[in-house]
Amino acid sequence: MEFADRLAFKLRADTLAESVTASLGAPGTGAKINKDAMRRLLETLPFTLRTEREMELYVWEKAPGGVEVLVLDNELPLFATEVEDVLLRRAPTLKEMLSIRNAVKILSDSDVVRMRRRDTVAEIRKRCLAELDLSFDETDVRELGARLVDALLGKDHARARETAALFALLLDLRPLPAAFAVPGATAWARALPETGKTRPFAGILLCAREGRALLWKEGPADLADEGVRKQLSAALAGERDGGADAATGEKAAEPLVRAVVAAHGLGQGRRAALAKD
Repeated sequence: MEFADRLAFKLRADTLAESVTASLGAPGTGAKINKDAMRRLLETLPFTLRTEREMELYVWEKAPGGVEVLVLDNELPLFATEVEDVLLRRAPTLKEMLSIRNAVKILSDSDVVRMRRRDTVAEIRKRCLAELDLSFDETDVRELGARLVDALLGKDHARARETAALFALLLDLRPLPAAFAVPGATAWARALPETGKTRPFAGILLCAREGRALLWKEGPADLADEGVRKQLSAALAGERDGGADAATGEKAAEPLVRAVVAAHGLGQGRRAALAKD
């Protein structure tokens, strides 16, 4: 698997885990989790889906610590016990409930539940990334830059955005909140501490939704100011200087490549590794 593909795998796992976590409301509120995102996260691990008593059970018979069963519901309990025991505790039949011995198990599952909710999501994400090699060197970064340029020149906008997102991951940038959107661009940045009414961001990366341009602004900008956002949008369109490197053509990714090389201390044969956390 090439570095870009490994990086894309991490980004996908991170995005799915964040989506599930964001959908978790406070316990007891009845908030519905994003089951589709959780299913897609589980696809990368050797769990087997079983549907029993109207429950979705993900079973790992040969998990390192023994059999595990994850129940796909709003609590996301991860059990360390057999499926039959999970069924008894989560959806007992009338006959099972009449047993005094079973009643103790039905009333409490703390002896067999390893974790729930956010802890389960974090654990599944961790397992997805456990064997992933995220080490890289300058050559890997330049190949990623070439991939981005190829997408831009070919007007493959979806692929250009996907590759720009990989650069954002390498530079520890986050997608901009909708309130600070830059017109005509998909954007990532690093939030700085708020000062009064200002919302400064640095390391601002813009990828044109249409066209072939990228914009990289290293220094800070107050994106709470609509005028600043319009200025950046204009710079991306090549209309005027926005205090950033707006680039097109074969050199479009060069500012990003330089930024990643500098941020990770690459060059002269040195390698770096992206943190999995």
